[in-house]
Amino acid sequence: MMDTVPLAVLGRGFWKLNLIVSPLSLLLVLYLGVMSGGGPNSTGALDSLLIAGAFIFLTPAGLVAAHILGAKIVDAVLRIVPLARAEVSWIGLAASGILVVVAGNVLVDDLYQFRHGNYGISIIALCLDLGGVAAVVLTGGGKLPGLRGKSEGG
Repeated sequence: MMDTVPLAVLGRGFWKLNLIVSPLSLLLVLYLGVMSGGGPNSTGALDSLLIAGAFIFLTPAGLVAAHILGAKIVDAVLRIVPLARAEVSWIGLAASGILVVVAGNVLVDDLYQFRHGNYGISIIALCLDLGGVAAVVLTGGGKLPGLRGKSEGG
C-alpha cells in the first residue's frame, strides 16, 4: 500500500505553521514596508506594506496549492491515488517538489544556473522545499513515510 497524506493534514499544517510564525512574518512585513517606503522613488509606505504582505503571506499559500495540484496530477497520471480521494501520495509530493523547483528555475532564473552547470542552488532549493512539505505534514498531524520491517517477537 502506498503511503498517502490527506489534504486536511496539509491544510491544517499550513494554518498552524502560519500561526506559529505570524509574529515574525508581521515584523518582516513592517520592516520591508518601512525600508522600501522610505526611498526617494517610493510610492508610499502603504503600497510597500501591501506588496510585502502579499508576498510574505501569499507565496506559501501558492506553494502549498502548487504542491497539491502537482501531486494530484502525478497521482492521476501514475494511477497511485484516484482523483476522487482527498489525499495525495508521497511520490506525488516529491515529484511536485521537483516540478516546483524546475518551474522556479524556468520562470525566475530563466535557466541561467542550469546553463552554466551550477546545480547546487537547485538541489538546496529542492531540499528546502521537501523539508517544508515535511514540516507542514508533521505540523498538521501527519506522519512521514518510513521503512517498515517485520516486527520483532511476532
